[in-house]
Amino acid sequence: MPNLTRNHYFFLGMLILLVGLQFRFVQTYKLKQPVAKYIAKKIHKTAPGEEPTPEAAYVQSGGDIPDNKRSVQPPKYLNLSCISIGAVLILHGVAMRPN
Repeated sequence: MPNLTRNHYFFLGMLILLVGLQFRFVQTYKLKQPVAKYIAKKIHKTAPGEEPTPEAAYVQSGGDIPDNKRSVQPPKYLNLSCISIGAVLILHGVAMRPN
């Protein structure tokens, strides 16, 4: 693993902090149809010999995803944890000695 300099820590901290702020200000993310269909196929996989649920069979046959199932709501704790981890990384980058 390469040595991380203070600039790396600072940049990584800023990136994680901004992602946390994005999660804080946006409540729900709407997925487009191809992405929603891909995720639905991955989630609704059935084991061989197992009877698929009606929703899984509908999705696997190429049916459209209903509109109410095309949104993602990140958990509430995710924004504050990203903001705090980003702040710690920024402070660590500032506190390091320049090389």
